[in-house]
Amino acid sequence: GAFKNRQSSHTLRKVLITAQFAISIFVVVCTLFMQDQIDYVRNKELGFDKENILLLPIQDTLVRNQIGAIKNEFLRHPRITRATTSHSVMGLNISGGAVMWAESETGMKQQAFALMFVGEDYLKTMDMKLLQGRDFLPGPQADVDGIFIANEAAAKLMGWEKDPIGKKVKFFHAKNDGQVIGIVKDFNFNSLHNAVEPILIIKAREEGGYLHLKVQGENLPETIAYIKEKWEQYDPNHPFEYFFLDQNFNEQYKADEVQYKLLSGLSYICIFISMLGLLGLSAFTAAQRTKEIGIRKVHGASVPNIIYLLYKDVMYLIILAAVLVVPVSWYMIYQWLDNFAYQTGINYVLFVVVALLALLFAFLTVAFHSLRTARTNPVDSLKYE
Repeated sequence: GAFKNRQSSHTLRKVLITAQFAISIFVVVCTLFMQDQIDYVRNKELGFDKENILLLPIQDTLVRNQIGAIKNEFLRHPRITRATTSHSVMGLNISGGAVMWAESETGMKQQAFALMFVGEDYLKTMDMKLLQGRDFLPGPQADVDGIFIANEAAAKLMGWEKDPIGKKVKFFHAKNDGQVIGIVKDFNFNSLHNAVEPILIIKAREEGGYLHLKVQGENLPETIAYIKEKWEQYDPNHPFEYFFLDQNFNEQYKADEVQYKLLSGLSYICIFISMLGLLGLSAFTAAQRTKEIGIRKVHGASVPNIIYLLYKDVMYLIILAAVLVVPVSWYMIYQWLDNFAYQTGINYVLFVVVALLALLFAFLTVAFHSLRTARTNPVDSLKYE
């Protein structure tokens, strides 16, 4: 009866260790894939340059009326290289759904587009690539009526790939037709959770929204202090507010990063619990097999042979846990990646690497505890009860 109880207890310990390692491998693999995907969306080429773009909300009518002079004033500073405005901010407040009339192969048809109203030099400031046609003409009143620049997605949607320049577009209630003057390379104006949508870029009749300043990275605090001083002269009625486009754009992934941090913390806890359970199992196994170890040493077994003997069962448990967890991890990772239109994909080598690391940690844990047992005098081992 006592032997059966010991065997049942040992079997239960093995089941628990297998479950603990399966959970640990699952959590670690998911954490690494999440980190890889978050790094990917943070660093992916977006079709525009979001680095070192400082934005100032234009909150005062007086400021709006003299924005041209304000831009020229800022551009005198050697570390401010570009200036423009936009009523929208990449990743902040651009959405589709504006119904327009647009020329198609079968004539004018209703079609929903996202819209951006921008100021002069917007494409240059944001480093957006013009594939066909031209940019908006300079001057506050040039190209402000019925002139559109479309992205590749809009051209593809309307069948304009071969000859987009001059295609007719107008607002839903407009009387006169406008025209497309240029095509820009697709750019991700929203997070990479979403595919690029068809968008029309329009030169605003009145500049406003946000002042965009392209600044150089060196001596940034000094540059910001200069911008603050000048801005407060133009707008003394509002507190100085600014933000950087790259930081604001990456805020869209905050929920994903919270999930990653929670799972990362959970992975450390799971690994710690697995190591504790493994120590207990190795101690139990060593105690059960003390006499066997003594007999093997009498017959010439070395210390490494004894350690491998105690480690072998654990190794099989970890391999079993890794095999069991692969399909579950694969399914859960794919479910999470489905939230992104742009994905890194699944690197299956990572499963093997994590399993090998689990085997290594298990070996070190078992070896640390089993070394004393393996070095015990065989005479003492044979006397063990």
